[in-house]
Amino acid sequence: MHSKVITTIVLSVVLIVLTSAHSFAVDTEGGLHFDVHDGWEQTELGKKEKDLIFHGESKSLGLELGVFTHRTIQTNLENNWIDLSEAELEAKAEDVINSQKENGDIIVNDYSILNTDQMRFIVFNGIVKNKESKEKNFIQYLTIVNGESLHFSFYSDTPLTKEQLAASEAIVHSARVDALTEKKIDNALIIKLAGLALVLILMIASVIWHVRHYRKKTMKKGDFR
Repeated sequence: MHSKVITTIVLSVVLIVLTSAHSFAVDTEGGLHFDVHDGWEQTELGKKEKDLIFHGESKSLGLELGVFTHRTIQTNLENNWIDLSEAELEAKAEDVINSQKENGDIIVNDYSILNTDQMRFIVFNGIVKNKESKEKNFIQYLTIVNGESLHFSFYSDTPLTKEQLAASEAIVHSARVDALTEKKIDNALIIKLAGLALVLILMIASVIWHVRHYRKKTMKKGDFR
């Protein structure tokens, strides 16, 4: 994934006042499942915000969680990070570290790599400012699975403790999909789609030109009369 795409995903954090609900294990329509343990309360935010499939808090842990998914042509091209080497993932992480200086609302302090049975995550940690410029500490687990970016973002008012980190990692380790797909969009299909889009644009431009030309011609005839 290009560094700008990864950076956009990393910067897409949401920090909003929470509304409590009951806690439960999460099963999404896209076939993603993960376990939210006792003490976590889901909010209504995940039902309202685009790309946010779960939002909740654990008062006992002092943690807030947002689970995001997003699909682009680039994520479809990469499909799954499980096949990438650690060196390839580190290169992607370094791109984010180098480019995050352009944004003053987030500071990435460090990163690591986390492997689960189905997925490989880049793990970022740092500080983010919300709309009121209040700072929150975060740890974010980012991957691409089945052509879609997936990241678990945990937030805390104070630097994350060992207990918080262990609880965060346990949730990420529980994440699984029904099946890993090997199918992905290839470059040839992208070229075809781009070609079709260009043809459509040209057709629309042609229609607009003819309409304008007809109007001008009609107006001239009207003036002559």
